[in-house]
Amino acid sequence: MGIHPRCVIVICCMQSHLNDVLEGLLTCVVSVLLYFVISDFPEEAKWLSAEEKAFVKLRLQEDVGDSNHNAKVNFNSVLNVLKDCK
Repeated sequence: MGIHPRCVIVICCMQSHLNDVLEGLLTCVVSVLLYFVISDFPEEAKWLSAEEKAFVKLRLQEDVGDSNHNAKVNFNSVLNVLKDCK
């Protein structure tokens, strides 16, 4: 007595969906962990040396200007970003 072919198809489909769920769950867990590890500004990065922080700040300033570490976010600044179509 063997396994019915329909049962094999159902088991394969369930395994496929389980793989998708596990991949999504892993992505969610890693993203939550990295949210607390990765710093927004070089001044806040505890894992960079002083020399590396200076290098990153220089590259950031060359690319986009100041890092705006102390800038306050308000409604007008958010609106300006949303209006910029770049």
